[in-house]
Amino acid sequence: MINISSQVMMYVCELARTGNFHKAARVCNTSQPNISMQIKKLEDQLAVRLFDRSNKYIQPTPKGRDIINLFTKILDQLNILHTVKNKQFPESLILGIFPSIAPYLMPDIMTIKQTIFSGEALHILEDKTERIITELVNGRIDIIIAASPIKAENVIEIPLFEEDLYLAVSKKNKLAKLAEIQVKQCRHEVILLLQEGHCLRDQMVTICNQHDLKIYQQLESASLETLKMLIKLNVGVSFIPEICKSNEADIAYIPLKNPKPKRKISLFTKKNYPYQELVSFFKETLNR
Repeated sequence: MINISSQVMMYVCELARTGNFHKAARVCNTSQPNISMQIKKLEDQLAVRLFDRSNKYIQPTPKGRDIINLFTKILDQLNILHTVKNKQFPESLILGIFPSIAPYLMPDIMTIKQTIFSGEALHILEDKTERIITELVNGRIDIIIAASPIKAENVIEIPLFEEDLYLAVSKKNKLAKLAEIQVKQCRHEVILLLQEGHCLRDQMVTICNQHDLKIYQQLESASLETLKMLIKLNVGVSFIPEICKSNEADIAYIPLKNPKPKRKISLFTKKNYPYQELVSFFKETLNR
């Protein structure tokens, strides 16, 4: 088994970043001969050449780049562990999140779970916005992730990120060839919506009302995935947030011209929530 210290990983990553032994040594607070010797020793242990030294600017080899990416991820996780080690976090947490964003943030939420919470200490409630807000106000949920703004007393908002909305159309639709589009150009299209209770639906309705768009109320979906299926079948079009875009072969996502509709995603907690360091950690992990 080969033991690689975090210090050597840092040497490798800094050399990849700077392309120069002298600069990497200065950043790592060591000597140039030492960093050169340690990296050469690692290459011998792995039987892999990590860097191409034939040019003035040192560059990773293809295999070296894969190893450097792995080292970077390991160092990031070590930094997270170092950050949380001496902070006070609750033994358990109930997190509320609404369905139109839950699948897309779940990998980051699982990172938080594995870093801070053990076993089943992190409970996740995925539900419509009104219910998770009510549960937060009543003290049955600690933190929620939702679209801003929300109407609730004694609740504070911590912004995470803002994203554009796109017009999602079937590639069979004549609009699919456009590089960008104004919302008013959709007036002859059937606009598909999510069911009531989804905050994204409220934003969709606002856009439709502002631009006199026709809403097709006979087909309202409970999920974005069903909505996308209807779009694929060319039943209608809809407004999809950037984070929810995917690589379906049958759907085109067309950027909207200014003023672009946007969605703002935030964390919300009660004003007296005692674990603000945990809230900050959520923000650092989920911020985009």
